[in-house]
Amino acid sequence: MASRVSVYSPGILRIDNIHGVAVITDATLSQLHTATSCGFHPRLRRDLDARVRKENNMAKNLLLEYSEALATKCELLCKSINGNSNTVFQLRKSSSSVFANITEAQFPQSLPDMLSKFKISRKECAETESWLKFLYNTKVIDEETFKTYRNLCGRIQRMLTSSCIKIEKKIYTK
Repeated sequence: MASRVSVYSPGILRIDNIHGVAVITDATLSQLHTATSCGFHPRLRRDLDARVRKENNMAKNLLLEYSEALATKCELLCKSINGNSNTVFQLRKSSSSVFANITEAQFPQSLPDMLSKFKISRKECAETESWLKFLYNTKVIDEETFKTYRNLCGRIQRMLTSSCIKIEKKIYTK
């Protein structure tokens, strides 16, 4: 009997082979090594490792990760800037709003609710970028820092725009 691997959901695998059935939850590589030492063929172990890596990558929410990185980096930047100016306050507020709205959109009440959260996040991201540009123009931050943050804002805005287009298509095709 050949081994068969079924993926129920990210982190849950079912393995059928001559030794019986094994269900592996939270399939980490260390657990897979334990499973493979119980009689699974090394080729099956490689296949399992590849499946787990694929599932883990699919489970990542890059938009959420990027927005969290933006909010965190902006907060640290604001702490490093001397003084308590309105610009620092506005940068902190807009960047944290991007992260907060994207987080809220993970559990929407409806598709229009999710669309609204994403559109607000996109506007806040544009505002964050404008405050960063202001800080760069006033020589508070250097060009490299500005470009790093601007690129992160741009990446988030492109992902939000794409998501908004897809959601609008779903809403209007119903």
